[in-house]
Amino acid sequence: MVDEQRTHHGRAAIARWKAKTTAKYQYTSEPLSSETSGQDTVVTARLTGTFPGSPVTLRYRFTLRDDTIARLEITT
Repeated sequence: MVDEQRTHHGRAAIARWKAKTTAKYQYTSEPLSSETSGQDTVVTARLTGTFPGSPVTLRYRFTLRDDTIARLEITT
């Protein structure tokens, strides 16, 4: 998983990233659109919350393999 140009590998690392982010900021996410091409799905969402630069529009690029998220990249 890649967020803010940092890569987090494995379930434990991703769980730590999620817990840290959730503890640090209050936010809501509003999905705006989604597109699928092959194994990739891109979801565009607006995040609004208590973080610098709020609100921000983010792109979540999911790569699926065997019905599991094999990769997630979050970009602006």
